[in-house]
Amino acid sequence: MFDLWLRRCLRIVLVCLALFVAAGVLAYWYARRALPRLDGTVHVPGLIAPVRIVRDDYGRPHITADNDHDLLEAEGYAMAQDRLWQMDLMRRVGGGRLAEIFGEQAVKFDIASRRLGLAQAAARESALLSGNEKAALAAFCAGVNAYIQQRGRRLPLEFKLLGYRPAPWRPRDCLLIAAQMYRSLTTSYRRDLQRERFLRALGPELTAQLYPSKSVWDVIPGEWAGPTPHRDVALRRLRLPKKAATGASVTTTSAAMAVGGGDATQRLWQSLMREPRGRDGSNNWMLAPERSLSGHALLANDPHLMYQMPGIWWAVDLAAPGMHVAGVALAGIPAVVIGHNEHIAWGVTVTGADVQDLVREPASAARVVREEIIAVHGAAPRTIQVSETGDGPLVVNSGRGAMALRWTLYSPGALRLTNTFLQLAQAENWGDFEAALSGYNGPVLNFGYADQYGNIGFQCAGRIPLRKGFDGSIPLRAGRARQWSGWVPFARMPRAYDPQAGVLATANGRVLPHGSGLFSAEWDAPYRTRRIYEILASRPRWSLAQMASIQMDSVSDLDRYFAARVVAAAGRHPRIVAQMNAAARRGLQLLSRFHGNMRADSVAAGFEYRLRRQFLLRVLSAKAGALATQYHWLQSAVFEQELLRARPPQWLPPNAQRGWDGVLLQTLNDYTRLVPEAARQPWGKGRQLHVAHPIFTHIPLLRSLADAGPVPVNGSHLTIQQRTPKLGPSMRMAVDTGDWDQTRLTLFSGESGELGSAHYRDEFAAYLHGRNLPFWFSAAAVARHSKHVLQLQPDRMAGE
Repeated sequence: MFDLWLRRCLRIVLVCLALFVAAGVLAYWYARRALPRLDGTVHVPGLIAPVRIVRDDYGRPHITADNDHDLLEAEGYAMAQDRLWQMDLMRRVGGGRLAEIFGEQAVKFDIASRRLGLAQAAARESALLSGNEKAALAAFCAGVNAYIQQRGRRLPLEFKLLGYRPAPWRPRDCLLIAAQMYRSLTTSYRRDLQRERFLRALGPELTAQLYPSKSVWDVIPGEWAGPTPHRDVALRRLRLPKKAATGASVTTTSAAMAVGGGDATQRLWQSLMREPRGRDGSNNWMLAPERSLSGHALLANDPHLMYQMPGIWWAVDLAAPGMHVAGVALAGIPAVVIGHNEHIAWGVTVTGADVQDLVREPASAARVVREEIIAVHGAAPRTIQVSETGDGPLVVNSGRGAMALRWTLYSPGALRLTNTFLQLAQAENWGDFEAALSGYNGPVLNFGYADQYGNIGFQCAGRIPLRKGFDGSIPLRAGRARQWSGWVPFARMPRAYDPQAGVLATANGRVLPHGSGLFSAEWDAPYRTRRIYEILASRPRWSLAQMASIQMDSVSDLDRYFAARVVAAAGRHPRIVAQMNAAARRGLQLLSRFHGNMRADSVAAGFEYRLRRQFLLRVLSAKAGALATQYHWLQSAVFEQELLRARPPQWLPPNAQRGWDGVLLQTLNDYTRLVPEAARQPWGKGRQLHVAHPIFTHIPLLRSLADAGPVPVNGSHLTIQQRTPKLGPSMRMAVDTGDWDQTRLTLFSGESGELGSAHYRDEFAAYLHGRNLPFWFSAAAVARHSKHVLQLQPDRMAGE
């Protein structure tokens, strides 16, 4: 009887397993069946003349057309071949329409997008498009829609699993994706609320110190004159006693525990072990010919964005009479955002200009209310009310009143970016480059520049509000006295051209000279920028490969600095060290051998970083209590460095013995007592890179094919290789202006978003290990590496 029952159970298990495997195989078969046609001839309505799409070893399209219209239509067609579902997903994110396909779990995200009014902004901009922009976007959309129509039911697997078809692509969808990127790169109003809370708790003087806007380590573009010696103490290996000294042990400082007791205190202490998310940023740097081994100007760029699968960038090479440009485009938007043409190369980093203000509205303020209906898959629609005043939509409603968001995104022209990038694609020199950027009104960016004539430069561009008598760092009271008075003129924007040192770099750090009040900004801490300059100063000339390798650097100057301070404090107080617990003493030995390299396998890096976070929490909690855990500022590392460098008495926790040395050593002892295993955990523990596909990650048999990772990664939010588990380099590019075929471009995952494609994840290993992949440009090089050739023919509509 038991044997019969066991056989039946086994049969059921085998049948379930077979069905499970069959479902996975069927899904993968469908994914392969839905792959686009890459060879032969297809007919695309709207074309004026034939277009040729050659795909190379990495699946990247090289598109050749007889005119601009056909070129952009073919770009839309080829992009849809690779990224159609990603494009649809991104317009849904911006438009607040995720719940239509994902159900109740996505409603909160849709509400946030609806309240910001991104769809309304895109619709307004669409109505204001110039003739050239309208024609360019219409051509691109025609290509996307031709592909959608031709595919019929053979759409990407995501559409099949979610049970819907994509709506036709419209110019406003391109603008909606641009609005979502604008949101990603410029949203800062939540930090205004945080800063206000600290202002009420600490007062203006301490709050100003807690939120620095400059550093002694800032490097303004064009002002670099060579490396300066560090003023930190040298690291040295400590010789500790083999046994702890007898007598009283080091005690817990009461100030450090002032925020609570028992488990609550430990949770608070451990809360700052989590790495800050960082923000969308980037690195770029340019070398003059005298600094390069090739004798030509070099440029490198690696934009740091939130990870997604597939990656956000799509590589493309576009050629038509009067224009030949190659680089990366955003899925859903035409043209090339970062790249090079036959004459110049350019890259971008985020400036961090503050382009948002919160305005506290009186109850009597006039409001316009619109009703938003959010369709929810598998549930009843949700209806919300969105209110706006003359200052903007109401995005915060706290006990201190409703607050409206004033944002440059809502100003006319903020999303009309296509002309700028098409002009960059045709620029031949610095004058053309600046002329193109003078009309750019998007998120404020630092554009790096290098050209075939040997010039390098940097130009800040974008729309920045002029504020008089206020800086917008905390919520404002409504009224005429706190209105913006226009935009910072392009002629006054930060720039540099052919500096004497022959090197320029921007990594989201300060680009305004100290003392300049031209505009408010949330600069990143200067450590990435300074390290780029110092590495480039370490040798007289660089090859392209050598320069590109800097993108993988994972040394953090602040973490090296902190370790040196702890080791120096221990050297000055051997009796305190002798009383420490065993884990603390192990930690000191690690710190004495640590030189700032945030390698995933480094136990010293993991211990030092978490100890530094605990030190910051100890100092802040002594002043602000539990509010300390809410502190997040892009230059918080500068505040930490000032605590270590200047040792300000006003921040010294009460009852601290032996001053700042005592605080450092007490933090070390307390932390290792609370977390005894702290000195044994590598930096990569708990911070692996794992980027999940939104759909396939939930299907076990497809997850391993669709996701990127999990893998341990080097770097931190303060290193050139800026990495957190959620953010990092979205692609890497390096260009030699003397030989465009030497361009190196590596995407995060691959060219295609189609799971069945060989190019879905074929670049991920190269990306992880810093291998730089070629991106061919000349007709001869492209022909040598041609793998697929697709001819697009005009006039007649035919399916694939």
